[in-house]
Amino acid sequence: MNSLMYLEAEGFYTLANLLNGEKIVLSKSIKLIEYIVNSNLIFRAHCSYVINVKFAKRFYRDLYSITLTNEIELPLSRMRYDGFLKSVKLI
Repeated sequence: MNSLMYLEAEGFYTLANLLNGEKIVLSKSIKLIEYIVNSNLIFRAHCSYVINVKFAKRFYRDLYSITLTNEIELPLSRMRYDGFLKSVKLI
């Protein structure tokens, strides 16, 4: 969990994007992985992305996006914005 930055849905597969830039293809859906991990460190930011909130550097309400510590920008669903703020406060 320490090196997992975010998960990205790719059809029936999930890409685990790690801190060192490595991508691991997982044969499980992003929804199932989110359920299995069940941690307050991860947050479903968008239907295609689950992020590790400890790597969230900035977020923009007007753009509905999150920038991670490695400068990757990911979308944030409008419906999930308030939940994201609560997740960040828990850390």
